[in-house]
Amino acid sequence: MHLIRYPIWLGQGYFQSTQARFKRQAKHFEPHALDVSLVGKVAVVTDIGANSGLGKATTLSLLTKGVMVHMVCCNWEHASKAWEEILEEARQEVAQSEITDHLKNNLIVDQMSLDNLPSICAFVEKFANQLSSHCNILVNNTGGLLQMASVTPEGIQHSFATNILGTYYLTELLVPLLARTGSARVVMVSSGGMFLTPLDLDNLESMKKHAYSGNVAYSHKKRQQVELTQVWARTYSNAQGIHFLSMHPGWADMVTIQIALPSFYNQFHNVFCTPAEGVDTIIWAAMAKAAQKVPNGSFLEDRQVTRQNLPFCWTQTQPGDPERLYTQCRHYATKVMGNVTFELVNLTGPSV
Repeated sequence: MHLIRYPIWLGQGYFQSTQARFKRQAKHFEPHALDVSLVGKVAVVTDIGANSGLGKATTLSLLTKGVMVHMVCCNWEHASKAWEEILEEARQEVAQSEITDHLKNNLIVDQMSLDNLPSICAFVEKFANQLSSHCNILVNNTGGLLQMASVTPEGIQHSFATNILGTYYLTELLVPLLARTGSARVVMVSSGGMFLTPLDLDNLESMKKHAYSGNVAYSHKKRQQVELTQVWARTYSNAQGIHFLSMHPGWADMVTIQIALPSFYNQFHNVFCTPAEGVDTIIWAAMAKAAQKVPNGSFLEDRQVTRQNLPFCWTQTQPGDPERLYTQCRHYATKVMGNVTFELVNLTGPSV
């Protein structure tokens, strides 16, 4: 089946997810959609990407709009370097602006590892008790493509632990702080890799049915991220007022792609979107008034709702499976964290 899906994915991606496509679509963007001030808003941008690529570009864009951005990363040295670079670029962009004097205080580096649930719990406790009483924007920008199979100390495959379980746990713990704003946004950064695989509840860690493949595991996790986003939208949109959206950044030029997929990068990098173009829909989903009108749980590309499955690839999700994925994530978290799993929040979760 993968032999059928890949050429379809490649053809669709080449014509639908490259820089040429973005520039065509950008001609129809509402010109002032991002001309908003977000002074006083608080955002969390997560992990691997926050100190490079899309996460770094997202952090920069939010910072220049007046947002206090918590750049959450696992590598303090890399994050500290990124902090300096982002701050310098932001100062150049907002020169003579009223927010210039606040840039340094508005860019905060927090250390946390998404494959370590106690680390996530400690971050949220610190965030809630010392740093902020609310969160307006959460950008889940985790996209680790791990070519070697490895497990955490708890025995959980690292790709699943980082991209899914950690993202799930962080989002759940932040729900009360997001709900306090009454109009929070959560943006899940997925990938075109999700088009290559269906949701497989019997193989969440991508280790059971075949020898581990980093590319396949990545595709699985990106599909799972989109499905989780829809469950959150159905669960928390009405009672908590949180708007959940997932998105595909297109074929964006990132260091992680160069490292993880060198052949693909060398063949197609000349048609890739820039990081700034890749994050355009992230920023639009996080701040534009028009994004609030998009149905909760939608999957976006180039500021538009787009399909979640390619034709003739047979990757459609069965009814009820996203809720079962959510429940399995909760079981994983409870197994690792025990009775303290959700002490920070008061959640019931969706019925299954």
